[in-house]
Formats: sequence, C-alpha cells, structure tokens
Amino acid sequence: MARTSFLLLGMTLLGAAAFARPALAQTTPTPAPAFGQEPTATPPAQAPPVTSLDEPSLEPGVAARSYLQPGAHLTETVNSNLRSQSGLGGSGLVGITRVLGSLDMKRLWSRYDLNLNYIGGLSLYSDSWGQPTQTHSLDASQRYSWRTGNAAVCDSMSYLPEGSFGYSGGSTGGGSCGGSSTGGGGSSFGSISNTDPRLSNSTAINLQESLNPRSTVTFGGGYSFTDFLRTTSVATINSHGVNAQAGYNRVLSRFDQIGVSYGFQQFQFPTQGAGTIVSNVVQVLYAHQISGRMSLILGAGPQFTSVGVRMLANKPPSPAFSTVNLNVRASLKYRFPRTALEMSYARYTSSGSGLQLGSKSDVIRGGIQRPLNRVWSASFDAGYSRHTALQAAAGRALGGSFQDGFTGGGVTRHLGRFFSLAMHYQYAYEYFNSTACAGGLIDCSHSFNRHIADVTLSWHPLPIRLD
Repeated sequence: MARTSFLLLGMTLLGAAAFARPALAQTTPTPAPAFGQEPTATPPAQAPPVTSLDEPSLEPGVAARSYLQPGAHLTETVNSNLRSQSGLGGSGLVGITRVLGSLDMKRLWSRYDLNLNYIGGLSLYSDSWGQPTQTHSLDASQRYSWRTGNAAVCDSMSYLPEGSFGYSGGSTGGGSCGGSSTGGGGSSFGSISNTDPRLSNSTAINLQESLNPRSTVTFGGGYSFTDFLRTTSVATINSHGVNAQAGYNRVLSRFDQIGVSYGFQQFQFPTQGAGTIVSNVVQVLYAHQISGRMSLILGAGPQFTSVGVRMLANKPPSPAFSTVNLNVRASLKYRFPRTALEMSYARYTSSGSGLQLGSKSDVIRGGIQRPLNRVWSASFDAGYSRHTALQAAAGRALGGSFQDGFTGGGVTRHLGRFFSLAMHYQYAYEYFNSTACAGGLIDCSHSFNRHIADVTLSWHPLPIRLD
C-alpha cells in the first residue's frame, strides 16, 4: 500500500510539473538590459493606417534587439551598353568591378528606436573612357511612440551613377523614405548616360494619433531633391519638391480598414524658363491586411495639377494651365509557406527624373522570392514605367514621353555562416518617342537596350549585440 501511494504521488507531481512548465516559461523575466539602456521597445504593428507613410511588412516577427552588423561585397559586372548608345547594337561590353561596404544598425529603447542602413563603395571600369565612380545609399529613421500614437522621421540619401528604378549596381538602389497615399516613392527613372551621377535625398515626417480603437488620423510631410553633379550633352534637370498630406482611417473589421486622404505636392526646377508644378490629390483607400501573410491596398482619386507661367528667351510668356487626372495606388504583398510575392501599380505626378520638367507617370513593378533548399534561393523581378512630360521641351529638358523597363532574375547560395554568393542577370531598355528625341539633346533612334550580368560575393559576420 505504501509503495502504491508513493507511485501515485510521484505520477501526480510529474504531471503537475509537465503542465506547469509552459506557464513558467512564459513568466520567466527577460534578461536585464545593459547599463544605461531602457527595456527594448515593442515592435511596431504590421498593419499601419492605410493613409500613413508606413508600409506594411510581411517579414516574420523576431525578438526586438539592438544590434550592429557590418558587411563587405565584391561585385563583378558585365554591361553590354554602359553608355546607353541608341539602337540594339549598343556600345560594346564593359566590365565593372565594385568594392562595397555596408553597415546596418538598430537601437531600441522603451519608447523610441533608431534604424540606420548604409551601403557604398567604389566602381572601376574596364574601358579607357570610364572613370572610377562612387556609389552611396543611406537610409535612417527615428521613431518615437506614446500610448495612442507615434511619430517618425526618416531620411533617404543616394549617390548613384544612374536612376534607381531597376538599378543593378551591387545591391543598392537608393532607398525610399516611406510610402505615400498620393504616390511618389523614392525611385528615379531613366538613364541616358552612366557619366551623369546624381545626388538624391528625401526627408519625411509622419505622425499618427488614435482617436479611439477604430479611428486614426495621420499627418505627413517632406522635402526631396535630385541634383546632377556633372553636365554632359544629355538632359539633366535638377528638381526640388515639397509635399504634405493628412488622412483619416477607420477600422472595419479585424483585417479591413478604409481611409481618405488629402495630399499636396509642389515641384520646382532651378532652371530658367521652367514653371512650378502644383498638385492637389484627394484619395479614398481600402486595405485588407493579415499580419505576416498578406497586404492588399487599393486607392484612387482625382489629382488636380497646375503648371505655372514659364519665361522663355525671345518668346512671350506661356500661360499657366491646369489638368485633372486620376491618381491610383494598388499594391499586393503575399507570403506563401515558401514563396514571397509582391506587385504594385501607381499613377501619379513625378518630378521628371532629371529628363523632363515634371511627368505624368504610370509605374508597374513585381517580384518573387523563393528558397530552393537550405542553401539556395531564387528571385525574379520586373518593372515598367511610362512618363509623359507636363511641360514642353525647354533648355536641357526633353518633351514628349519616354518608357523605362527591366526584367531579371538570380540565385543566391550561402557559403557557410558568413559568406554568400549571388548571380544575377537583367535586361533593361528605354524608349523615347519622336517628340522627346527632338532638339538634338540625345542621339536617338528611339531605344536604348542593355544586358547586365553580375556576380557578388558578400561577407556578413554575426550581428554585434548592443544591449
């Protein structure tokens, strides 16, 4: 009898311990942070208000930690038409060697966090015409949170030898400083010559405040510029822009929300004879978002654009004119068990990417990423854009319209814990209509075509803990 009692008591204690173990694991306190640092912040929600500058992310949630991670990248590229000569023949093969370094940092506190991402280095060309060039891209963001909302300031800077739309230049393309319900983004389109480096910067401020559990208001604004640092015979137009927007969001269900926003944009061109472009946009948006799996955003509304008076030499002033167009935003992100899919379409007014004095732009882009096995992964992306000039050709600016597109894919293999090897191919083209080609600014048979292939060896050590 005593032996049976002891056996029953032992089984009871083992069962109790088994049931209690998960509860103990959940209540175990986290390690104390390093001296001088507050507890780490809770990661931001993955379904932000649809009218905010924040973009939803489908990345799997990870523990919030502060870290610093350096990296080094060596890229060998072959470009069939680096100088963007017209026609299908191009200008011959040119080899490019890029030596790049990168640094990622995340610093978390109880109410705010800081993110820095930088990549940059030197490019060396095999032909006698090419001179060594630099490539730099820096994205920085600072977020402060309180009980009912948050504020974020971000800055995105890039120094590139060509536009960032589909740029295949060693894993950097000039980041985008948040999204926008009125369109825009951080990409610049078109590149007539690789000898015209451009400095671009975009700064944005985003505020959001919850009125109640279902209603949120957002406010945002920013300033951006693109300056060409070298002048050649092709069109290179500097542009400056400011924007502001306000929105109201209403949660309909666990996965659905709607919003309405008003946006203001202004583009100026520090070139004699260029008129100022002012746009006012009203947009209605709908979002269906499942955290970590899917994000669908649809938005549309009228865009009222006016172009100011231009003063041309030896000609009477041209009167201001106004147009009404449809502003559209559509994006889909979906994460399958092993595949990530992303597609987007936008119609909006842009600065002209240094080629035109403002453009009506239609932009389509899509991409797929999928791991093939434990060490191999593959990706494919493609994009197309069409731009119609808002102002006629003047000075160094092109008129008419031009198209810019690319398609490509690649594979990546992990080489141990710290190295990876990536191989990528891309086909890019640009097409200019007869109006854009007029004026003798470019040697135009309407199309520029390029084939680009590169191999990149990357080194990433383990992240350095900062907490």
